Amino acid sequence: MINRGNYSERQRVLANFGDFVLDHDDLHDILGEACRLIAHALDARFAMVMEIDPATHTGFARAGIGWRPGIVGHERIGLGVSPSDAFAIEHSEPVIANDLAGKQRFVSPSFLSDHGIVALVSVPILLRGRQRYGVLQVGDNRTRAFNEDDVDFLKTYAMVLGPAIDRLLTAAALRTSDERLRLIVDNANAYVMVVSDADGLITNWLGGSETILGWSAAEVTGQPVDLIFLREDRDAGIPERERSGACELGMTADVRWHLRKDGTRVFLDGQTIALKEQGGNLRGYLKIAQDFTERKHNEDRQGYLLNLSDSLRLLTTVGDIAALAANGLAKQLGVDRVVYGEIAGGMLNVTYDYTHDASSIVGSYSIEPLGSGLMSAYQPGAIVEVKDIATDIRLDDAGRAELRTRDIAAFADLVLFHDGGVVTFLGAQSFKQRAWTAAERSLIREVGERVKTAMERARAETALRESEARLRQFGDASSDILWIRDAETLQWDYLSPAFESIYGLPVSRALMGDNLHSWIELIAAEDRPHALDSIQRVLNGEQVTFEVRIRRPDGESRWLRDTDFPIYGPGGQVERIGGIGQDITEIKHAQQRLEESEERLRIAIEVGQQGLWDWNIRTGDVIWSDQHYRLDGYEVGEIVPSYEAWRARVHPDDVAAAETALHQAMDTRTDFEHEFRSVHPNGTVLWLYARGRFFYNDQGEPLRMVGAMIDTTERRAWAERQNVLVAELQHRTRNLIALVRSTADKTVRTSIDLPDFRSRFRDRLEALARVQGLLSRLTDVDRVTFDDLIRTELSAMNDTLDRVTLEGPSNIRLRSSTVQTLAMALHELATNAVKYGALGQPAAQLTVTWSLGDKGADGRPWLHVDWRESGVQMPTNDMASRGTGQGRELIERALPYQLGAKTTYVHGPHGVNCTISIPVSGTTLDTRHG
Repeated sequence: MINRGNYSERQRVLANFGDFVLDHDDLHDILGEACRLIAHALDARFAMVMEIDPATHTGFARAGIGWRPGIVGHERIGLGVSPSDAFAIEHSEPVIANDLAGKQRFVSPSFLSDHGIVALVSVPILLRGRQRYGVLQVGDNRTRAFNEDDVDFLKTYAMVLGPAIDRLLTAAALRTSDERLRLIVDNANAYVMVVSDADGLITNWLGGSETILGWSAAEVTGQPVDLIFLREDRDAGIPERERSGACELGMTADVRWHLRKDGTRVFLDGQTIALKEQGGNLRGYLKIAQDFTERKHNEDRQGYLLNLSDSLRLLTTVGDIAALAANGLAKQLGVDRVVYGEIAGGMLNVTYDYTHDASSIVGSYSIEPLGSGLMSAYQPGAIVEVKDIATDIRLDDAGRAELRTRDIAAFADLVLFHDGGVVTFLGAQSFKQRAWTAAERSLIREVGERVKTAMERARAETALRESEARLRQFGDASSDILWIRDAETLQWDYLSPAFESIYGLPVSRALMGDNLHSWIELIAAEDRPHALDSIQRVLNGEQVTFEVRIRRPDGESRWLRDTDFPIYGPGGQVERIGGIGQDITEIKHAQQRLEESEERLRIAIEVGQQGLWDWNIRTGDVIWSDQHYRLDGYEVGEIVPSYEAWRARVHPDDVAAAETALHQAMDTRTDFEHEFRSVHPNGTVLWLYARGRFFYNDQGEPLRMVGAMIDTTERRAWAERQNVLVAELQHRTRNLIALVRSTADKTVRTSIDLPDFRSRFRDRLEALARVQGLLSRLTDVDRVTFDDLIRTELSAMNDTLDRVTLEGPSNIRLRSSTVQTLAMALHELATNAVKYGALGQPAAQLTVTWSLGDKGADGRPWLHVDWRESGVQMPTNDMASRGTGQGRELIERALPYQLGAKTTYVHGPHGVNCTISIPVSGTTLDTRHG
């Protein structure tokens, strides 16, 4: 049974929601109100709209009521974990879950349990075409049973909500699309965009139409779109043809000149598009085009310049050249008049002009009214430009009046030639004020350059024809070969006598038969293609200079430099080709010798690793060799060489001395010699030795300095090491002499007779020699190690190491000042052991152990040595006294006195036990050995 009270209330809720939807366009507000009303209608504490996010395959808490902060607008559930919402979305079916705390077939999201939700009902929200938007759910944290009536109400509610959401989403997308279209249209300033109706009347004037064409939208709305077409195109029916083509094909191209409001032309590249309704009825037209005026002008001008160049080649007189250039330039610029003339002797002589519906001004005029301010601007290659004679400050009233008599309001004159007092110019004139653009100035200059070249050629050809007779006389006296060939047959018309002295062949014989073929035969085979190609280039109008080797009939080989040029006939065609042949054999040999010399010099510089410089003192320009860059710590080509770049790398402590030496050498005219340090960016410091020489002008002013520098870092380091080694050698020598003297004195005191002294002294000297052998093999940073010292001494005792045990760390470094005295002590112990102790008795044993102790008060580590004999048959008292003389004195008195050692020396029942503790090097372990 349907509860009529609930039914009425729910219908009222639906009606209220429908009214709310009609009055609001904000989706957030509508979804929030939907949740509030549905919760009220079902007497539930919680309601939510969960929206599908296809990108992440999750449901998003889009709106809701009753939830704690941080849920709505933030919470997401995975659609793959089978919560009830996901099921409703996936299957487009309602879901009732009245016991979420019990065993359900759905896994509930954590936020539901966090709110204590025990009952939940969900229905899908569908958009147009049953597209899934999300789910509408109602929940409660009170025990209750949602039923089918609740589901039906929610489904009805969702059916109202779905179309509302669909409408708002569609409207939002439409607004976005409209906004994008508006932005595109508003920002399409580079395009003409004109919309017209089916009759061709303008309805919309968009994009850059006003900027490009000049009319405002108010001026053209309702006007025929034909008004932007040129009159000749309108007369030819072009606008109607474009529209009919668009109706038939949908679109037709529109690439042509159009008309601006001010009467000037603009070149548009675009298309006309027919706008039709869905039923195919014509609504109007869209004309969209881009302004390509400048590009079109450039293309037309380039084509004009190419044609002009070709045409000028055919002309041989200055008048014809001026006429052709003036005619074409006037049409390209759209000016009223173009003139060609000269300024000389205070007069302006116009020799040719081209006018457009105006009178000619060919004639002579005084330049005095124009004033010196304006006329001084006519410099070589200059464009003298006046935009408005009424405002140009270089003109006074007399000058303005003079120009107005010739209808000139603005002009731009290009100076072609400036030969002494004669100025030749090409000028464009306008009868109203005109601002000359950069493109127009460029065109005037381009035309002027071509005219200048053509006139120079014409003058040269005239001069050539006039001097042809004199040429033969000159050729007869010239040491170079002068020749002329017929352009069609390529046979020599003229060959100067110098041919015979260079080629070794009489001129008469050279002119016989097919002399082109016979000439080619005289050229080295590998150079013949180059020679023939050069002739062809001259026939095409080029002037060519090339070098070839010739083989004379007598077998001699010579180098020849030929300069060939075209000689034009009256019609502008190449009628003959002329040439000058110069014998450059000696130049080539000298050049080869120079190149070989330069190569040898280059190799010498590279091998010597010299950094060269050449300093132009006047300009500051400096040239460095590659090695100079490297010596100063720069990559080759990294910077532009300069005095400042060199100074920047000089060590700060050496800058003053280096600059003082440099300026002193400059002032005293002596060679610069100085050694200084260069600091590189990576911290490397090099010692450099530089030597240079200054060159002066006649007034004694320095002009140039050249020099070289080398890296002396290794040499200085070697010298410093040598000084250290010499000092060390002197120190060791003094110590050794003192030790030898002391050893001799003590040996004398303890020797029985001279043979005894000789034997004992020789042994001690040999011990010293062994120590010196160890020391001599060291560098200035090496040290003798204790294990090397003890093994060296014991190894000298007649192969007794089989009864010796050595134990202790290896590579303990000894100070050099310690080695000799300690070695003598070990020698005395070993000698005594050989004579009376463990090394002299087969059953005895010697054990030497050593260790490294803690640092003492002086901060240095200590070496502790224990010399212990065992199994020794001790000698009688008399014999024992013989073994406790000089050696014992050395150990007990000399070591503590000289080295600060601590020692003990005891005759035990089984042999000698001696201990020595001595400070050793601060860098205790020799890392080279382990």
